Amino acid sequence: MKKKSVIGQAFGILLTHILVSLMMFFILIGILNLTDNAIIRAVLSLISAVVYAFMIFSNAYECAVDDLKPYSTLKPYAAKGALLISVTVGVIIILGVLRIILWKVAPITDDTISPWTLAVNGLYLFMTSPFLDIVRIKGADSNIWGQLISVVVPVAACMFGYYCGYRKWDYMKYINRFVYEKKNKRK
Repeated sequence: MKKKSVIGQAFGILLTHILVSLMMFFILIGILNLTDNAIIRAVLSLISAVVYAFMIFSNAYECAVDDLKPYSTLKPYAAKGALLISVTVGVIIILGVLRIILWKVAPITDDTISPWTLAVNGLYLFMTSPFLDIVRIKGADSNIWGQLISVVVPVAACMFGYYCGYRKWDYMKYINRFVYEKKNKRK
């Protein structure tokens, strides 16, 4: 049996974040560049954020389910979701701070292009891509509320997902109500 660790679980959450961000990055960049309609952009960003939150929720839920198995080497506790998302949020915050510092120190202008500023800006854009139109990165400027949302949503989704798994709450029965049609039993 493969031994699990909390760090391994946290990097699993980070991997989920990266994969969902990759998917949302290409979808949103492609679609959002086609329209200037604020309502369409807002709806697409909201859908993207909900899909992202559900993926993080599901991953954290599975971590809790695995922790509760009798042969698991990890101890479950209700607030472990905050620990699991800490690596992902740490990366987002570090990239955000680096982005701000580099735009102050080495801004990209018509005359100069700083490869470090460009790289960090691109990485930050990628890591916050599920919230692309909410964060609204335009050069050195970005929406502060969007940046807060890009940190709060993963934390809330991971904590809630782990807590639901810890409490053995079966969320799939609620989702199945929407997925499967009810058949009329009368003949």
